[in-house]
This record gives sequence, C-alpha cells and structure tokens, in this order.
Amino acid sequence: MAVPLARYDLVNAVLQAWVAYGESLTETPDPAVCEAGGAMLNDRLTVLAAICANHFEGDLVEIGVWRGYMTTRLCDIARRFQRHVIAIDPWEKNTEEYDAFQADVVPKYRDVLQVYRARSQDEAVVAKLLDTKLCFVYIDGEHSYEAVRDDIANTAHCRGIIACDDMNWNGGIRQAFGEARNKIQMRNNLFREGYLIPAV
Repeated sequence: MAVPLARYDLVNAVLQAWVAYGESLTETPDPAVCEAGGAMLNDRLTVLAAICANHFEGDLVEIGVWRGYMTTRLCDIARRFQRHVIAIDPWEKNTEEYDAFQADVVPKYRDVLQVYRARSQDEAVVAKLLDTKLCFVYIDGEHSYEAVRDDIANTAHCRGIIACDDMNWNGGIRQAFGEARNKIQMRNNLFREGYLIPAV
C-alpha cells in the first residue's frame, strides 16, 4: 500500500530533481539532442515518476510519445510498482516514429503498456483518463493552449505530479499551465518543463 506524500514533499522532490539534474548554460547546440533547458529532462521526469508511483495509487500517463524514449522509462517504473502506462499519440505526421515505437517499445512492454493512437481529446481517450486513477502525468502532445488546457483538466485528478513540457518557448502552454486550478505551479526559467502538484 502506497503511503501518500504531503504536497510539500512533492514540492521538495521537484526542487531536488532540479538540483540533481540541472542544466548547463552552454548545452549542446543540436536541437535533436536537446532544447534549452531539456538536456536532463528525462532524468528529472524518471526520478519524479518513480517517487509518485512509490507514494500514490494509479497509473502513469504520457501524452505525446514520438519514438517512446520516455515511455520505456515510465514502463520500467510501472513494472516495478505493478502499474500501467497509458501512452497517447495520434502519430498523424510521424508514421516512421510510430513504426519505430511499435518495433522497439511495444514488444518489450506489452504487460504494462496501453497504447492509444489518437488525439488526447478524443472521446474514448478522455473517458479512459477520467476513469483511471493516476499517479503521474507527462504532457508533451499537441502544443496549443486549448489542447494543453484540456489535457490538464482531463488528468487533474492525478494525486501526484503533472509535468508539462516545452513551457520555455510556448506561450499557449504557459497560459494553460498558469490557469490550472487547485494546483501548486512550479516553474523555473532554467528548465523547459513545469510541474503541477495538488494544492489540497
């Protein structure tokens, strides 16, 4: 049985992740490797997802999967804590990435992975999210204000952390993040992601 952490313990976990997996001011210039504030992003997300799975009931969600680099890390955590990962991505323009995901990720993690090839706002996906207990959510899907606003609303019952990527360059994501209700909002300009933690 998971022993829930207080919200201030989650705040402290985010602060520690920022310190332990900080960003260099002179990152590699290759945008395929990292963007500003993102070189150590997957390490921060992995640590925080494991903390959430250890202390809260529910599954893990990834909205925006691409080739599944983060998915594999979340699936390893799901196995460790007997959870599932809900991976959501339409792969509308990324059929090559979808094929790579199907070949490299799905066969290894069939026991813990539920894949939805759909937009996160699709009716069946929303119903699944609203009907599932969640301990950790990573939002990196459609980068519009409306999509991120809806993604946050549809996972707002998450008892752990909701992470929103690409806030450093996208005003719509920042706006949706800033409008989240009943959440402690954690954002640092050195990092490209922000974190939403239950305020009550």
